[in-house]
Order: sequence, then C-alpha cells, then structure tokens
Amino acid sequence: MNVELAIFSGRPNPSWQLSAREINELTSRLSGLPPFGLPGTASALGYRGFIVSNPEESGGLPARIQVYNGIVSVERSGQMNFYQDANHLERWLLDCARSHGYGSIIDQLIDGGI
Repeated sequence: MNVELAIFSGRPNPSWQLSAREINELTSRLSGLPPFGLPGTASALGYRGFIVSNPEESGGLPARIQVYNGIVSVERSGQMNFYQDANHLERWLLDCARSHGYGSIIDQLIDGGI
C-alpha cells in the first residue's frame, strides 16, 4: 500500500509504503467516520493532502483514499464516498510522513499554515 504526499507540481511527490502496523492503524482510523456531502475542489498548487493507493483492495481496504482539509474521500469498486476526518487521519499521515524521512517538507508545510 503506497502513500503519496501531494505537494509538488511538475516533479514527483514524496511517497512511501505502509508497514503492517501502519496498515492496521489506517484501518482503525477509517472505521466509523461520519459521512460528508460532496466536497469543494482542492487547490491545484501546493499541499493537496495525501493519496493512499491500494489498487487490489487488499486487506479489505479501499482502492484509493484521499485525505485533505478534514475530508476523507474513499474509492471502493469505482464508487466514491466522502467522510469527515473525525479520526484525525490527515494528522496521522503527516506524522507518518515525518517518520518516513519527510520531516523537512512537513516542517515547511506547517510553517506555511497547515
């Protein structure tokens, strides 16, 4: 399962593979999220949250999860659903990015107002 920090335009975004422990935490944080209506559009430049890719839907997790600005977008079997980030998934992914060596990028983001 791959996580991408959507931050750059015109160059590759930082990404990493989730460990088994992190997959368990992701699963836990996805459970019980309250539904959210259709979100607005995200900014085209700068920080755009995180994208978790799981094309085979292994472990019963969705094929694609995007987390940005308090909204968790979940794609499962081609259908999109939106949820409130009540379990602080975005904050957790920021911490994961830091633990995977992207602390300086995260520090710049936080200084920029995330």
